[in-house]
Amino acid sequence: MTLQTLPHRLAERSVYFGASETLQEAGLSLVALPKHFVLLLAANTTPLSGPELVDAARRSLEAGASYVCCWGPGCERLHDCFDEARFGFDDPDAGDDVIMTTWHEDESLEEAIWFAINTAFPTPKYEVTTRIVAVLTIANASWSLRAEEYLREGAPSGDEA
Repeated sequence: MTLQTLPHRLAERSVYFGASETLQEAGLSLVALPKHFVLLLAANTTPLSGPELVDAARRSLEAGASYVCCWGPGCERLHDCFDEARFGFDDPDAGDDVIMTTWHEDESLEEAIWFAINTAFPTPKYEVTTRIVAVLTIANASWSLRAEEYLREGAPSGDEA
Protein backbone atom coordinates (compact mmCIF):
# COMPACT_ATOMS: atom_id res chain seq x y z
CA MET A 1 0.00 0.00 0.00
CA THR A 2 1.26 3.46 -0.89
CA LEU A 3 0.17 6.45 1.13
CA GLN A 4 -0.73 9.54 -0.86
CA THR A 5 -0.95 13.14 0.32
CA LEU A 6 -4.40 14.70 -0.11
CA PRO A 7 -5.86 18.20 0.41
CA HIS A 8 -6.78 19.34 3.89
CA ARG A 9 -7.93 22.42 5.73
CA LEU A 10 -5.20 22.63 8.37
CA ALA A 11 -2.00 24.08 6.94
CA GLU A 12 0.15 22.85 9.85
CA ARG A 13 -0.61 19.13 9.27
CA SER A 14 -0.33 17.01 6.13
CA VAL A 15 -3.04 14.45 5.42
CA TYR A 16 -2.15 11.05 3.96
CA PHE A 17 -4.60 8.47 2.68
CA GLY A 18 -4.17 4.77 1.99
CA ALA A 19 -6.28 1.69 1.37
CA SER A 20 -5.13 -1.75 2.43
CA GLU A 21 -6.45 -5.29 2.43
CA THR A 22 -5.20 -6.07 5.95
CA LEU A 23 -4.26 -4.32 9.17
CA GLN A 24 -0.81 -5.90 8.91
CA GLU A 25 -0.23 -4.38 5.46
CA ALA A 26 -1.45 -1.01 6.73
CA GLY A 27 0.98 -1.17 9.64
CA LEU A 28 3.89 -1.78 7.30
CA SER A 29 3.05 1.33 5.27
CA LEU A 30 3.03 3.51 8.40
CA VAL A 31 6.75 3.03 9.03
CA ALA A 32 7.41 5.31 6.03
CA LEU A 33 5.80 8.25 7.86
CA PRO A 34 7.78 10.60 10.07
CA LYS A 35 7.14 10.19 13.78
CA HIS A 36 4.55 11.16 15.05
CA PHE A 37 1.09 11.10 13.46
CA VAL A 38 -2.64 10.95 14.10
CA LEU A 39 -4.03 7.68 12.73
CA LEU A 40 -7.62 7.03 11.67
CA LEU A 41 -8.26 3.35 11.00
CA ALA A 42 -11.52 2.52 9.21
CA ALA A 43 -11.87 -1.25 9.50
CA ASN A 44 -14.29 -4.07 10.22
CA THR A 45 -12.37 -5.82 12.99
CA THR A 46 -15.18 -8.09 14.22
CA PRO A 47 -13.77 -11.26 12.57
CA LEU A 48 -10.25 -10.71 13.94
CA SER A 49 -8.93 -12.18 17.18
CA GLY A 50 -7.86 -10.04 20.12
CA PRO A 51 -4.18 -11.00 19.76
CA GLU A 52 -4.26 -10.05 16.04
CA LEU A 53 -5.69 -6.64 16.92
CA VAL A 54 -3.20 -6.02 19.73
CA ASP A 55 -0.35 -6.97 17.38
CA ALA A 56 -1.63 -4.57 14.69
CA ALA A 57 -2.03 -1.85 17.31
CA ARG A 58 1.50 -2.41 18.60
CA ARG A 59 2.89 -2.09 15.05
CA SER A 60 1.03 1.18 14.51
CA LEU A 61 2.35 2.56 17.78
CA GLU A 62 5.89 1.43 16.93
CA ALA A 63 5.56 3.31 13.63
CA GLY A 64 4.75 6.49 15.59
CA ALA A 65 1.01 6.86 16.08
CA SER A 66 0.50 9.47 18.80
CA TYR A 67 -3.31 9.66 18.55
CA VAL A 68 -5.47 6.82 17.20
CA CYS A 69 -9.09 7.10 16.03
CA CYS A 70 -10.95 3.84 15.29
CA TRP A 71 -14.04 3.60 13.05
CA GLY A 72 -16.11 0.72 11.68
CA PRO A 73 -17.70 -2.47 13.05
CA GLY A 74 -15.79 -3.53 16.14
CA CYS A 75 -14.09 -0.15 16.53
CA GLU A 76 -14.59 -0.01 20.30
CA ARG A 77 -12.82 -3.35 20.62
CA LEU A 78 -10.00 -2.14 18.33
CA HIS A 79 -9.73 0.97 20.51
CA ASP A 80 -9.40 -1.25 23.59
CA CYS A 81 -6.65 -3.25 21.87
CA PHE A 82 -4.76 -0.02 21.18
CA ASP A 83 -5.11 0.87 24.85
CA GLU A 84 -3.72 -2.55 25.78
CA ALA A 85 -0.83 -2.23 23.31
CA ARG A 86 0.10 1.28 24.39
CA PHE A 87 1.13 0.19 27.90
CA GLY A 88 4.56 -0.59 26.49
CA PHE A 89 4.82 2.91 24.98
CA ASP A 90 3.44 5.21 27.66
CA ASP A 91 5.67 6.30 30.52
CA PRO A 92 3.95 5.16 33.76
CA ASP A 93 4.89 8.49 35.34
CA ALA A 94 3.50 10.59 32.46
CA GLY A 95 0.08 11.14 34.03
CA ASP A 96 -2.29 12.30 31.30
CA ASP A 97 0.55 12.85 28.79
CA VAL A 98 -0.07 9.60 26.87
CA ILE A 99 -0.98 8.27 23.44
CA MET A 100 -4.65 9.11 22.95
CA THR A 101 -7.26 6.73 21.51
CA THR A 102 -10.90 7.25 20.50
CA TRP A 103 -13.60 5.22 18.78
CA HIS A 104 -16.39 6.56 16.59
CA GLU A 105 -19.05 3.88 16.22
CA ASP A 106 -22.01 6.29 16.11
CA GLU A 107 -20.52 8.62 13.51
CA SER A 108 -20.29 8.50 9.74
CA LEU A 109 -16.92 7.81 8.16
CA GLU A 110 -16.77 11.43 7.06
CA GLU A 111 -17.43 12.64 10.63
CA ALA A 112 -14.66 10.40 11.94
CA ILE A 113 -12.24 11.75 9.32
CA TRP A 114 -13.24 15.32 10.17
CA PHE A 115 -12.58 14.58 13.85
CA ALA A 116 -9.14 13.10 13.11
CA ILE A 117 -8.11 16.15 11.08
CA ASN A 118 -9.69 18.95 13.10
CA THR A 119 -10.00 17.72 16.69
CA ALA A 120 -7.50 14.91 17.32
CA PHE A 121 -4.54 16.73 18.80
CA PRO A 122 -2.12 14.69 20.89
CA THR A 123 -1.02 15.42 24.42
CA PRO A 124 1.90 17.85 24.97
CA LYS A 125 4.52 15.08 24.85
CA TYR A 126 3.70 14.48 21.15
CA GLU A 127 2.24 17.84 20.18
CA VAL A 128 5.29 19.38 18.50
CA THR A 129 6.26 16.29 16.51
CA THR A 130 2.76 15.32 15.29
CA ARG A 131 2.39 17.00 11.90
CA ILE A 132 0.58 14.28 9.93
CA VAL A 133 -2.88 12.73 9.86
CA ALA A 134 -2.98 9.28 8.23
CA VAL A 135 -6.40 8.01 7.14
CA LEU A 136 -6.37 4.28 6.35
CA THR A 137 -9.24 2.13 5.16
CA ILE A 138 -8.98 -1.63 5.48
CA ALA A 139 -10.53 -4.17 3.06
CA ASN A 140 -13.48 -2.07 1.97
CA ALA A 141 -13.49 -0.46 -1.49
CA SER A 142 -16.64 1.55 -0.76
CA TRP A 143 -15.10 3.14 2.34
CA SER A 144 -11.91 3.83 0.41
CA LEU A 145 -13.80 5.69 -2.31
CA ARG A 146 -15.82 7.67 0.24
CA ALA A 147 -12.75 8.59 2.30
CA GLU A 148 -10.66 9.60 -0.70
CA GLU A 149 -13.48 11.69 -2.20
CA TYR A 150 -14.11 13.42 1.13
CA LEU A 151 -10.42 14.17 1.59
CA ARG A 152 -10.10 15.48 -1.99
CA GLU A 153 -12.97 17.86 -1.19
CA GLY A 154 -10.85 19.20 1.68
CA ALA A 155 -12.72 17.35 4.46
CA PRO A 156 -15.42 19.98 4.94
CA SER A 157 -17.60 20.05 8.04
CA GLY A 158 -21.27 19.15 7.65
CA ASP A 159 -22.15 22.84 7.49
CA GLU A 160 -19.72 23.37 4.60
CA ALA A 161 -20.58 20.26 2.58
